[in-house]
Amino acid sequence: MKKLFLFIVLSTLMVACGVKKSEYNKILAQRDSLLLTVDSLVNENEELKNGEERLMNYIKLYNENKDYIRALEKLNKLKKYHKESPIFAEHKNLFSEIERKAQIMTDSIAKAKRDSIKLASINELGQWHIGDFVNDFDEPTGKHFVYSEFYGTFSNSATASSKLRVYVQFLHYSFSDPYDFSVKFLFDEYDNGTYEKEECTSIKVVNKELRKVYKEYSASRYDYLVDSNGEAYSTKGILSEEGVYEFEMRFKYGTVYRFNVDTKYINNALVKAGLKRIEDL
Repeated sequence: MKKLFLFIVLSTLMVACGVKKSEYNKILAQRDSLLLTVDSLVNENEELKNGEERLMNYIKLYNENKDYIRALEKLNKLKKYHKESPIFAEHKNLFSEIERKAQIMTDSIAKAKRDSIKLASINELGQWHIGDFVNDFDEPTGKHFVYSEFYGTFSNSATASSKLRVYVQFLHYSFSDPYDFSVKFLFDEYDNGTYEKEECTSIKVVNKELRKVYKEYSASRYDYLVDSNGEAYSTKGILSEEGVYEFEMRFKYGTVYRFNVDTKYINNALVKAGLKRIEDL
């Protein structure tokens, strides 16, 4: 009612005094701003005079209903408007418990949101595939592996830059930990369908995007590599950081393999194969 009265008075004065429309609109804006300020001050005054008991009742109600986030909102208002109140000493344990449970609930909601985003894109596997291990009767065992094939070249004393097919497989490794997996490589020289597992004498892996260079941790092994600072990393861990990795592997008799492995979407594939937890993405 007071707003309507003020509007009528202002309008009458504007017309009587011949005020321009632009000035009139400016005065109206100032009026609205003042009214908002007045309403805010009135509400704040109500909180200060009468809000303590009401806020405490809300806190108890939301706590009983296990709605700890809303209970915390009311508790924060209580702290803002009544920070000197003896109510904080009286209910110290209750307030601490509400803050703790509200944080757990907030973290849980945030995690659910993150997981839903991950699940929305989990079916994108890129060039990776999921295979099934089978028993002696060719029946699926329920265990899976992740694999893909890449092409590169190999050279030795008999040939130069000949075609090389590389089979990369991620598979379960440990009996005690279902999420412990390893990576292995098989090589098909001349791409004739005959894969062999070769033991290299040296290896270098480069990720140009990340500006990372890794080399062999020990001779004839590629399950662990070291960076330029001498720090050791598992090869599976390195490849789990998605990107393009350039491999140069050297073998006895001067044979050299060069190929790239693109690990984009590898983590989606590992999760779908049961080799990695979605929360580890």
